[in-house]
Amino acid sequence: AIFIWYVYEFVLDVPIIKQILEYFGKHSMNIFLIHSLLRTVYLNSFIYSQKHFIIIAGVLFIISLILSILLEIFKKLIRYDKIIDKLQLIVRHKIDSYYEKRKIKVIEIK
Repeated sequence: AIFIWYVYEFVLDVPIIKQILEYFGKHSMNIFLIHSLLRTVYLNSFIYSQKHFIIIAGVLFIISLILSILLEIFKKLIRYDKIIDKLQLIVRHKIDSYYEKRKIKVIEIK
């Protein structure tokens, strides 16, 4: 807890560190999901052939970050956000019509 407080109070005031951490934060979910597959399924022998914990973690992080960047580029190319928006509208419409048919009242929490 003290380390987190220290980083929050002093390290994040350095602009370049803040930018780097924000960039990593933007890709953090992709990195988390990708690294599990790399570590256990696809590149297991390559990752663990490094023989040193720091190198293993670094290689795994760098490969995961590169794949995350490529994934985000691919999502832009296929207009992923627009596809998701359309799917959400379709699902919302289906749910609303389901509730209307069964005369179920929905209470919206604001």
